Amino acid sequence: MGLGKTIQDISLIGTSKEHLIANPHHSTPTMIIFPPCLITNWKSEISKNAQAGALKAKLYHGPTCHSLFKADILKYDIIITSYNNITQEFKQTNTSTSFIFEINWHCIILDEAHYIRSQYTATHCAINSLLSSRKICLTGTPIHNIIYDLLGIISFITQPQSSDQYNWSPFILSSISKGRNDIFHLALQHLSLCHTKTTHLKSLPTISPHYELLPLNPSMQQEYSTLYK
Repeated sequence: MGLGKTIQDISLIGTSKEHLIANPHHSTPTMIIFPPCLITNWKSEISKNAQAGALKAKLYHGPTCHSLFKADILKYDIIITSYNNITQEFKQTNTSTSFIFEINWHCIILDEAHYIRSQYTATHCAINSLLSSRKICLTGTPIHNIIYDLLGIISFITQPQSSDQYNWSPFILSSISKGRNDIFHLALQHLSLCHTKTTHLKSLPTISPHYELLPLNPSMQQEYSTLYK
C-alpha cells in the first residue's frame, strides 16, 4: 500500500547480513513468500534498493526449483518464492523429504500475509511447517471480514497455544463484545507494528505533497462527461 514495507524488510535483511558475516556457521538464507503476481516486484525492489552484490537473491519458483539442492540454496542471502510453490511442494512431497522444510531459515517473511488467514487450508499448513525463530508478516489488510482472520497470522508468528481459538475467544473476542477493545489493542501492540501515512521518521524530511492534473484521453473524457450528466 505504498508505505515502504518492502524496502524496510530489504534493509532489515541487509543489516542482518552484517551480523551473519561474523557468524558464518549459523548463517542461513531469509525466505520471502508472496503471491505469484509479486515476483517481479520483489526482484526489482531488491535489485534497485540493495547495493550491487550486497545481497544474493535466488528465485525458488516453478519447475526449475526441483533441480536445486540444499547446498545451492544455502549459498544465497534471500530465497524468494510463492505461496503456491510452497503449497504444491508440501502436497507433492512431505516435510521429511523436502529440504525447504528442513532448513532453519534465518527469517521467514510473508508478503500479503492475509493469504494464510484461514488455518484450515493447505497453504496455512505448508507455511506453518517451515522452520524459523524469526517471522515477519506484511499486510495492509490483516482483517478481511472478522477478527478470526487474525488467527492464521498469529498462529504462524507465535507459539501454537497462543493462537488456539479456545484461548483467544474468552480473553479477546468476549472482551470485544463487552466493549473492552483495549484488551484487543494491547494484544496487537505486542504482535504488530502499524505504519500509517502520518508516521514520521526523524531521519526523513517532511513530506511535501505534489499534485499534477492529467488530462483524460478523448474516449475517457467522453465517458466521464456522460456519467457526469
